[in-house]
Amino acid sequence: MSNDRITLPLWNQQQGYQAVLQAWAWAKSMLAAGHRLVLVVRRETRSIKQNALMWSCLTDLSKQVQWFGKTLDPEGWKDFITGHLNGQELVPNMDGTGFISLTKGRHTSDMTIAE
Repeated sequence: MSNDRITLPLWNQQQGYQAVLQAWAWAKSMLAAGHRLVLVVRRETRSIKQNALMWSCLTDLSKQVQWFGKTLDPEGWKDFITGHLNGQELVPNMDGTGFISLTKGRHTSDMTIAE
């Protein structure tokens, strides 16, 4: 545990209960010291290894695929794919030479492992 944050993975009820007790001991001491805290509980997102695989695939796409005559960088492919997953609304750009997306793809760091 660092002095300002704890991250505790929870994978079953028994282990989760023990982890929450551990977190409460830390939170209680921080609150007693006058610190304000924020509690966040969320579903697990991808691992560092899964993240590396995603970026490797996006890099391969950027080197091997042209999309309607355009070459996208890895970040562009990420935006393209996540935008497809969540739907995008396209409108003409200001000078009429192309389109822009009004809604960008979601941050992949917020997605669950299944997503």
